[in-house]
Amino acid sequence: MSQVIPSANALLMQWAASHAVRFTTNQAAIGLSVPQLTSYTDANDSMQAAYAEYQDYKLQTEAKRQKFMDLRRDFHAVAMGDVRTIRAFAIASSDPANVYALADVPPVKTPADGVPPAQPINIRATLNTTNGNLRLTWGLGTSAALASGNIYIIQRRAGTSGAWTQAGLASARAFTDVTVPSAPIVQYQITAQRSGINGLTSQPVNVAFGHGANGEVFVASVKMAA
Repeated sequence: MSQVIPSANALLMQWAASHAVRFTTNQAAIGLSVPQLTSYTDANDSMQAAYAEYQDYKLQTEAKRQKFMDLRRDFHAVAMGDVRTIRAFAIASSDPANVYALADVPPVKTPADGVPPAQPINIRATLNTTNGNLRLTWGLGTSAALASGNIYIIQRRAGTSGAWTQAGLASARAFTDVTVPSAPIVQYQITAQRSGINGLTSQPVNVAFGHGANGEVFVASVKMAA
């Protein structure tokens, strides 16, 4: 029986549908009675309808599963962003343990505790011309393998002299400055910190801004400060 009638659902549906046509067309010639043909047709119709409902159910179930997985991924990204912010805030605070306890977030496990983090290098800048935000990215020096648990302190100043001010903190090697000073040149420098130990501060970079023919602002150059 299994060799004549397929066991796989899709093949069975095809076999049943094609043989319904053959059995109906050749009913008398193949020895089937009218009641037998009617019984076959009714059984096939019921099975085909149930299979169609089953396929719809699987599609709906898959769509719901995919929706959950998409929302789960989105939640994870948001939650991890919050965890990184909390950890950065805790490290910069006077009482990190209290911050961790209040948030019920564990501190970063740092296998390289006691070893100064690597020096940030190769600072790059990209200006969002829509909102004026400046995105900084950077690499690490020779000890890049010791990046786990780093917090990055981003400092800036308008022009090439004067006091440095903290622009913000980052837990990854990227930072967006949303309050860029209005100046032809803004200098940035970055220091990596881990477990309260600072590494070497990056060499300052000059981010020079230019203006297009229509008044639009753009990053003209990003160069190491002299």
